[in-house]
Amino acid sequence: MQITSQMKFDLYFGRRLEQVISEIRRKALVQYVSPYKVIDMREIAKAFDLTVERVELEIAQLIISK
Repeated sequence: MQITSQMKFDLYFGRRLEQVISEIRRKALVQYVSPYKVIDMREIAKAFDLTVERVELEIAQLIISK
């Protein structure tokens, strides 16, 4: 991702980039899955360009944190 590779050199934003991206993805995942009762992890992985294992981990973390 070219934007993130450039953003990591930003004086103020660079050191928080991973945290911000993670928070954006977390909120997007919540919005993406909330209307469904049954979810195919492969579809989520494809939509978010992540591995199924990573999606499972992030969804599990969301469930634990309520």
